[in-house]
Amino acid sequence: MKIIFAHDHRFIPLDGQVFSELQFESIFWNRYLKHFEQVIVVVRKGDLPAHKTKDNLILSDRENVSFKFLPNLSNLKSQLLKKGKAIKLFREYLKDADGVIARLPSEIGLLAIRCAIEQNKPWAVEVVGCPWDGLWNYGNIQGKIYAPILTWRMKQAVRKSRFTLYVTDRFLQQRYPSPQGKTINCSDVEISPPSETVLEQRLNKIKHNEGKKVVFGLIGTLKGKFKGIQTVLQTLQQIRSQLPPFEFRVLGGGEADSWRQLAQSLGVEDVAFFDGTLPSGEPVFQWLDEVDIYLQPSFKEGLPRALIEAMSRGCPCLASNIAGIPELLESENLISPGNINQLGQLLIKVANHRHWQLQQAQRNWQRAGDYAYDVLEQRRDNFWQTFVKSQ
Repeated sequence: MKIIFAHDHRFIPLDGQVFSELQFESIFWNRYLKHFEQVIVVVRKGDLPAHKTKDNLILSDRENVSFKFLPNLSNLKSQLLKKGKAIKLFREYLKDADGVIARLPSEIGLLAIRCAIEQNKPWAVEVVGCPWDGLWNYGNIQGKIYAPILTWRMKQAVRKSRFTLYVTDRFLQQRYPSPQGKTINCSDVEISPPSETVLEQRLNKIKHNEGKKVVFGLIGTLKGKFKGIQTVLQTLQQIRSQLPPFEFRVLGGGEADSWRQLAQSLGVEDVAFFDGTLPSGEPVFQWLDEVDIYLQPSFKEGLPRALIEAMSRGCPCLASNIAGIPELLESENLISPGNINQLGQLLIKVANHRHWQLQQAQRNWQRAGDYAYDVLEQRRDNFWQTFVKSQ
């Protein structure tokens, strides 16, 4: 059985291979190749960012996975001028496939569902985020206008779905119900079972961190402002004099120049560092092990992988109260998106609060265990086996 995976993510074809700036490493496709002979990935085409080589990217392609590219449909102009071409192309791709996995929210995912229904091909949905949060909470006027439209379209698609996978335990299920079909909650995150050695090292680090520089860390794309990097920079400007010596480090793909300029305009350029990208797995974990307090003040999320990875390394965490994040952290460690005053008060409170850091390290490490690979794999396998057998 050949399956199409449809999503708006940008992949970068380069020297006969396909790469990604963030996530979608080649092993990601294993979850589908266990149940489908071939995966046809229908997505947007990206370009190699300036000042980067393929060594800075994540290799995405592998055997039995092919990539097809559609025009970008994520703005009004392209919807008017390019959607017809995109539909025509997708219909041709679908003729060579047996079904569709639509990863939502995405314009390509919604287009894929439309074409699958037209051709009477089976389809399933992966609900990994909420478009309302990104477009309304942080968007220009066009984004705010489009937020209710895209949210309604996504609700209609999920409502019709016979097979729906959610990455949250409750949030996305409540906002985008799928009353007719088989549903599961299964995070997109795949981590090894958290190691007790990691926790011991974290607790020891906290106990012996007296007088040392505090490292705040954030993982997320530098494209757009959805990850709340600007919230952290603006907060640090306001409360710098009330904090112990610190630095703020960001790990993620995208152009950093505009962020460095913002940091400079705010007078925090000497404590803000943009570390680019690292291969997933151990290099990222080593980066997280140097972080004292992890921050995820996002405007848009599903269930953030980076936050769970930080928790698995015993990082005390602060984050925004959107999407599935309240399923991970306690309410007193959450802020409203973009609320500089709330974040500032929390950072002042916890930067030198050893008891809080020790308590949160243990609590987060234990909670991350619920997202260990071996826990989620069987749940996901059962879902896709049921999908295949139903055809």
